[in-house]
Amino acid sequence: MASVAKSSAAEIALVNRQAGSEQAAIAKKAAAQIAEIHSIAHDYKRKLTAHEVRKIAKIENDADAKIVANKIKFKEEINRIEQQTASDRLNAIQKFVDNKQKLEGLSAIQEANVWRKAADSFKEGTQEKIDAQSKYRDMLRQIQSDIESTNDKYSKRMIDINNTLTSEIEKVNNELVANSKAAKDKLIADEERLNDSYDKALNDRYNSLRNFAGLFDKFDIEPKESGSDLLNNLQSQVDGFKSWESEITKLSSKGINDGLLDELRDMGPKALPQLLALNSMTSDQLTQYSSLYSEKSALARAEAEEQLIGMKADTQRQISELRAVTNAELTRLKDEARLRIVELRNVAKEELATLQADWNKDIASITKATDAEFKTLNQIGKDAVAGLIAGMNSMKGSLQKEANAIANTVQATIKKALQIHSPSRVLESLGQFAGQGLVVGLHDMIKEIAHVSSQMAIAATPDLVG
Repeated sequence: MASVAKSSAAEIALVNRQAGSEQAAIAKKAAAQIAEIHSIAHDYKRKLTAHEVRKIAKIENDADAKIVANKIKFKEEINRIEQQTASDRLNAIQKFVDNKQKLEGLSAIQEANVWRKAADSFKEGTQEKIDAQSKYRDMLRQIQSDIESTNDKYSKRMIDINNTLTSEIEKVNNELVANSKAAKDKLIADEERLNDSYDKALNDRYNSLRNFAGLFDKFDIEPKESGSDLLNNLQSQVDGFKSWESEITKLSSKGINDGLLDELRDMGPKALPQLLALNSMTSDQLTQYSSLYSEKSALARAEAEEQLIGMKADTQRQISELRAVTNAELTRLKDEARLRIVELRNVAKEELATLQADWNKDIASITKATDAEFKTLNQIGKDAVAGLIAGMNSMKGSLQKEANAIANTVQATIKKALQIHSPSRVLESLGQFAGQGLVVGLHDMIKEIAHVSSQMAIAATPDLVG
């Protein structure tokens, strides 16, 4: 590129020397012609005639016209040289970019920097400036696309980390709930077993004490019945059953002790004679009988409980031990679940730290630049930050806090990579560009392209004044 500029300067200098020489010759010739007219007048010792004055004026006008024409001719030649030089320089820049990419590799932002500087070096309205600006815009789009692609990739990875953590924590919680329920169900079953065992022992002892003797007098049976006796007996049983039902119904209406009534029902029709006797009692007699039955039952219950007081205490002790064991098991399950969740979160934090380092590295490779004044790409940095932060903020679950912490460091990373020096504008633009992105950038480019087109229209009219 330096050799192109040097050759162009030398060629333009030669053209300028030629133009100067030709314009000097025109001026010299005109001066000689005018001097000759003055000399003739001087020789004749007279003033210039009107004809001579007009002739001198014509010589001067003709010389001026020739000099103007000469300037126009050489200006066109210089324009041609400059245009060719600009075209050669644009080609040289393109070749430089191509070679750099093949040999060393240029980041998108470095190539954008080259084309931005190239566009600044060309004259307004020239095709070369338009081409350089176009390439510069293309690289801005490429940078925007690369950053969006990088953010999409890391946003997906971050969401995967979050989903995995959420799923694992949910799994741990579900296991805790299931194991806790199993421990509690076992406790309930063991308590029921112990209580049932005690209740059975108590009831058996109670019934044994209560029934140390029959409720009624002895029941005599006559052996060796005849067939007619058996038939009569069966008929009497049927009749007795009917009578028993009737007597039970009658007795139940008299408000006797429920326990006594239940025992009579359990005895069945064989208690029919006693039922008949009970129903034949007066109201006072029946009340007294019912009271005696209640007293007997209460005495039997108290004695049974007294005899089994040791078993009751042992049952209660065993239940207390079961509850203590179950509570210890529930505490152990909760502690294990808590530790597993802490481990899962630590793993997720490590993955996020690695993800952040990888993201910083990729963004730095995209935005690597060497020109400290290359500030026109600031907005791309803002978009990069906004895009990633938006992805983080959309997350729900256990990584929200960690994601937000990483998001707070992203802006500083981008500012450093892009050498951004306007923090207030960065913060202001973070929210704005999250929803606008590339559309806004293209809209701004349309305005600039329209401006360049206007400059091209002005440049299309040559400056003929020298």
